[in-house]
Amino acid sequence: MAARKAFGVLTPLRWLGLAILPAGWCVLLAGGWLDAVEQQTLDWRYRARGELTAPVKVVYVDIDATSLDDMGGWPWDRRSFASVAAALIDRAGVRAVGVDVVFDAVARNRSGQREALVDGNVALARYLDGGPPVVLGSAYAETPFRDFGTRPPTMLDVPKVVVRSLFSPFVSAPPPPPRPRRTARELPLLDRDLDTAGWFEPPQESQLNVGEPEPWLPPRSGLIDIVGDNVAWVPAYVPLVGRTCLHMSVELALAYWGLNADAVGVYGDHLEIVQPGGRPPVVVPLYRRQLLEVNWFSRWEDPVRNPRFGFSTVWRHAEGLRAYRPAERQAAEAFFANPVWRGAIVLIGPVDPMLHDLAPTPFDDNPVPRVGALGNAVKTLLAGQFLRRPPPWGEYLLVLALTLGISALAAAGGTAGVRWKLTAALVLTFYLWFSLWSFESLRLVLPVTATVGAAFTTSFAAVAWQHVAEERQKRRLKGMFGAYVPPELVQRLLEAEGAPQLGGHEQDLTVFISDLESFTHLAETLPPDRLVQLMNEYLTACTEIVEEERGTLDKYIGDAVVVMFGALIPLPDHALRACVAAQRVHRRLAELRERWKAAEAQWPPSVGELQCRIGLNSGPALVGNIGSRSRLNYTVMGDNVNLAARMESGARHFGVRTMVTEATRRECERHGGDRVVFRFLDRVIVKGRTAPVPVYEIVGLKEDMTPAQRECIAHYEQATRHYAAREWAAALACLERSAPLEVGGAPNPSLVLRERCLRLQAEPPGPDWDSAYRMTEK
Repeated sequence: MAARKAFGVLTPLRWLGLAILPAGWCVLLAGGWLDAVEQQTLDWRYRARGELTAPVKVVYVDIDATSLDDMGGWPWDRRSFASVAAALIDRAGVRAVGVDVVFDAVARNRSGQREALVDGNVALARYLDGGPPVVLGSAYAETPFRDFGTRPPTMLDVPKVVVRSLFSPFVSAPPPPPRPRRTARELPLLDRDLDTAGWFEPPQESQLNVGEPEPWLPPRSGLIDIVGDNVAWVPAYVPLVGRTCLHMSVELALAYWGLNADAVGVYGDHLEIVQPGGRPPVVVPLYRRQLLEVNWFSRWEDPVRNPRFGFSTVWRHAEGLRAYRPAERQAAEAFFANPVWRGAIVLIGPVDPMLHDLAPTPFDDNPVPRVGALGNAVKTLLAGQFLRRPPPWGEYLLVLALTLGISALAAAGGTAGVRWKLTAALVLTFYLWFSLWSFESLRLVLPVTATVGAAFTTSFAAVAWQHVAEERQKRRLKGMFGAYVPPELVQRLLEAEGAPQLGGHEQDLTVFISDLESFTHLAETLPPDRLVQLMNEYLTACTEIVEEERGTLDKYIGDAVVVMFGALIPLPDHALRACVAAQRVHRRLAELRERWKAAEAQWPPSVGELQCRIGLNSGPALVGNIGSRSRLNYTVMGDNVNLAARMESGARHFGVRTMVTEATRRECERHGGDRVVFRFLDRVIVKGRTAPVPVYEIVGLKEDMTPAQRECIAHYEQATRHYAAREWAAALACLERSAPLEVGGAPNPSLVLRERCLRLQAEPPGPDWDSAYRMTEK
């Protein structure tokens, strides 16, 4: 329904144009330009979900400022790592140890302590050669790391694109003979058709440096890289020539389960880790066929979920296990007997800010050590609580579909337009809630930034486009139907929320009714086409004037015009506007007469004498839709409308052009003061009524009055007072003075009242005479 209403205004071609907006958001989503904002929305989802307790213990051994002070400057003797790892595994019952440190040749060469570090390398290498569950850190590098000393080439000389976790435990030993390096095409990869999406690419053939020795790698090493500065993503693996390097979190999970790299298989969009004993494999979903999304379990500063110890403290107790004094040995044994170690995974990593290995996390606003990302990646793997995302095409389809639906609802017009727009807002709100719920309950990450951005921008554009189209359509309808019904009525119908209904309401207004004199005779003498031309000129002039005074045209009845002042448009000064409009119509008709007289060959002489009469009355009347259910007429009706009609017809008896009731005069003077000049005519009892009504003539506007007219009014009104007092002679004397000052010929008010006074003087009325004149015609 909403789509049909929206498409009624927005054509399919326009919807196609609007589709550019969600398509643009999809491009931004695919290009990674929304990643920062999307990560912020993901952080909000983490905080809405709250912290989790993992089923596996991860304990951190911090390379902190205290340890650096206790053990001397960096780099340390690497036998300390062997000592700590051995104590944790053999005495504390730790199931795996990860060292978030890259042991490369650069650190050794810069140290200036060559011999001591060589001895440490030998000790660590011998310990690792025994196959303990210890994983050293590796880093993906794209520059050579060579020892440019005077010694001969050794295993420290590595290719340009390698994994950095390389040190020589036997620097004094001669290098092995060089082995010919095979090309990338000759070496098997774990997944030859792998699309690494530009994150970590295998080395090219030109980078293989044929003839150089192979680097030595520890039995277990794992990548500690993250994607850029985003701790939410880690490369689950990197395919290299001759081997595949796994991330440290994967290696630690394998060590925890007692497995090695042979248990891992790469299958495009996921990894599979084969479990012993016929248990189902662990399926690790990959994003873009290589990336593992870290599910964050808690904030960094959480002593319960993230127990931490300083490296120097653990090393001191590890050394204490071999101490001479029993007390030191007992203290060391008690330290490693702490239940926190049993069955845990230990991560050794830098936490001191001076080491510049910090980053913000979803639960931490301030940067914290990045080793926490490694710990949460391990928890993600071992807990099996993997985050999942729709495939890229699914995200784009979701953005397009939701945007189309919300925009269609927002752009829906008609009587329920506001409700459809509220529905669109509710749908978008529901999607935001669903994105929170699906993240918490299903661990499904739905795109929020692109979806909300596309929905907002497209809906805004659709509503704006709809508004422009509807306004254009409304102007067209007003132009079409405004020629048949009042434009204000068309506007009200366009703005109405439902179909027009029968009925009306009572409203204070002024009814204006005009009629041409001798129109019947004119219609007999003029050909139909000339008559239509004449009437169109007159009615056009009359209609333009009343509309300029904000009157509402009710109808044309032949040559008659019915106008409402204050009906569709509330007008406090409706009586004043009606009186001014009446005078302007007479003035405009005088101009038309002069023009018609000038065209003698076109019009007969009677056209040059054409006059109109106008009747006005003010008061409450019924205004609304009158008629049948199939055909309505917006009009005015009631006793006050009939009285206005009597004013128009009664004007002929008094020989005046405009006659109004006392109610109209009173309302006009209340808002317009003395701008309109009135003359009291008489008290009349119109046909169909019993009570007399005081009636007045509009003589003219104040600015147009002449002294003769004012003198005429004074003599006439004095005559009416004598007339009401039955002073016939005095009334006749006043009328003798006013008659020559009347504008126009016979009949006029002075002559009409003079004739009545003469008749009553000859035949005096009875005692019940009240001076009111009874009209016998409508």
